[in-house]
Amino acid sequence: ETSLLVSEPLFSPNELKDNLDEFVFEEMGFQRFCSLPPPLMAYADHKCWDPDSVLSRTGCGVIVDSGFSFTHVVPFYEGKIVYKACRRIDLGGKALTNLLKETVSYRQWNMMDETLMMDAI
Repeated sequence: ETSLLVSEPLFSPNELKDNLDEFVFEEMGFQRFCSLPPPLMAYADHKCWDPDSVLSRTGCGVIVDSGFSFTHVVPFYEGKIVYKACRRIDLGGKALTNLLKETVSYRQWNMMDETLMMDAI
């Protein structure tokens, strides 16, 4: 018996969710399956590890999910995502890495071709 936990993007269309469900159960043969947006997973993890925090006690707060090319700002109210208040910012880790490369190259050494080293920093 196998289970699968998948993170799905915010605002993914229901048709894609249905296709994923069908693929997971029928093609891959998983017995149990859960698909959640990453901010909801982060909220559940935070609630488990820090039960005394304001976010855990009230269910109200904001989670900032920054990825490679964009950032989501996701507010929670009573433990549920407020979808109408969610915002996507087209700024992510790639742009921040490039800014760090430019800053270091301007001040010290030329690091414009050293993406891996800048990612490590």
